[in-house]
Amino acid sequence: MWCLIIRPSGDELEKIKVRKVNDLNRKEFISPVIEIEAWTKFTFPGRKGKYSSFIWDYHCFSGLDFAANLQEGGIFQFRTNLERVGKMFLPKNTAITTT
Repeated sequence: MWCLIIRPSGDELEKIKVRKVNDLNRKEFISPVIEIEAWTKFTFPGRKGKYSSFIWDYHCFSGLDFAANLQEGGIFQFRTNLERVGKMFLPKNTAITTT
């Protein structure tokens, strides 16, 4: 299971290691590991911590569809935290592969 950010709408850019995935077969990687910049940090500055102090960053997601520094769309799977994100959504004892 993936947790994607669908559009570049975060508050801050972050550097993330990713692999590009085939649009028609998401089990197939079509690039080596590369570093991209993406709008994945959500600080909600207008709220000033009123509702929550939690800051969403790339650790909360497993992929996205736009690399800001490359100005390129596609499906990019994060390489650093897929197991941690997957465990938040999958039943207990589900195996996750990160190859």
